[in-house]
Amino acid sequence: MLRPLTGNSRQQLTHPHVKHYVIVSVALFAVFVGLRDLDWAGDAPQHTLMMAVAALLACIIGMIVLTRYYSHKDKIYLLLGCGFLGAGLLDGFNAVATSGWVVALPVSALSTLIPWSWNASRILLAVFIFLSWWGWRREQCLGPAVCIPGEHMICLVLGGITLSSFMLFTLATLSPAYFPDVVFGRPGEFLATILFLSALGGYCLKGAWRTDLFEHWLVLSLIVCAFSHSLFMAFSATLFDTCFIIAHILKTISYVCALIGLFFSMHHLFEEAAHARIELANLHASLRTEIDQREQTQACLQHFNEQLDIGIAATNKALSAAHETLQDEFEKQVRMVTALKNNRRKFERFFENLPIAVVEVQSDGMVRRVNRQFESLFHYDRSEIIGKRITLVIPNSGHDMSACDHLEDLDVEPPDPQPGRLGRRRNGNIFPIRVVANTVRNTNDDYDIMTVTDISEIMELESKLTHWQWN
Repeated sequence: MLRPLTGNSRQQLTHPHVKHYVIVSVALFAVFVGLRDLDWAGDAPQHTLMMAVAALLACIIGMIVLTRYYSHKDKIYLLLGCGFLGAGLLDGFNAVATSGWVVALPVSALSTLIPWSWNASRILLAVFIFLSWWGWRREQCLGPAVCIPGEHMICLVLGGITLSSFMLFTLATLSPAYFPDVVFGRPGEFLATILFLSALGGYCLKGAWRTDLFEHWLVLSLIVCAFSHSLFMAFSATLFDTCFIIAHILKTISYVCALIGLFFSMHHLFEEAAHARIELANLHASLRTEIDQREQTQACLQHFNEQLDIGIAATNKALSAAHETLQDEFEKQVRMVTALKNNRRKFERFFENLPIAVVEVQSDGMVRRVNRQFESLFHYDRSEIIGKRITLVIPNSGHDMSACDHLEDLDVEPPDPQPGRLGRRRNGNIFPIRVVANTVRNTNDDYDIMTVTDISEIMELESKLTHWQWN
């Protein structure tokens, strides 16, 4: 069942190169139809000249393709180069062996030597061209790491085949190649035809002929080779007849097609090299500009680093001086704090050991601190009085209410009818006291330091003295 053509298939069929292939094929078929019955016969010298030209062209093509391979390691070009070089050597052997100089050297007659040596070079070339496509196909399917024989192995195989062919044609008796009773006078040509058609199909499927001029001309060369074997040489009835001569001319034309493709490929490579050289020069110039800019930037950074080092050195010096100053100031502060702590401890000892009762009272009337004499005078433990109001022990201290109001609340009478300050012990006893208060003012708060003295004995003596005076 036929499948409809896809978009890519239509594009391939309408490609300009396809028209070239069709035109060449039609032209070759027309030449075959028009000239096959022409009574045109050549001779051995003409054959030797044509083979020499073909050998020279094939060797030139092989050397150019191998040069291409060694400039860019691609096994396809290695196989193609070896195929053309081997074909050129066999064509050269054919030319030399059939010339008048060494005509007595081969054992076989010219009627068998010429066809078999012709077939050997063509089959060798067709096999190597087919292997070049097959190697490319394996790389596409299995990856670049696929195991393809190396150049030494390929060259060794080529040398072995060529040398074996030389020995076979020189020493062995060859069977006849012409069969006059058959429609195709040389049926052995169809082996080369099948191989050339296989290589042609492979390269057409590869599709590089659309963009690569070398493969385009290689396809043209394969078309010419296939027609030269399938139509002309296959229908050759005798040596040097019309089909024989035209087949040799087509062989030379096929080599010329391959050589033209190589010239186009070399031209393309030279253009790429020129463009690459220009791009490399531009890249070199841009790199030179970038290097100059980087050198300028590096010089600026070096100058900046020098200035930065100078600034850092000056800053370190200033910081060192400031650190020394701060260290001295810190040591002074430490000494001051130590002195303050010592003074505070001395004051605490002095405050605690005073022979009279002393109390510190905040501005809101709360007791902050008392000494032992204060505890002894009022019979309070300091934990019971600190944080309480001073009116708890000195009702008429002036921080809360008057003495009379407080005593009225207590429902007691003062022992002395004269106004004065009174103290109240923990057991509730009221006794006269003398209070001397000094107000201390600072930034945080104000507080009073009071000294309290029990004047009960003094008042009792004064009372006795007054009573004695009256009596």
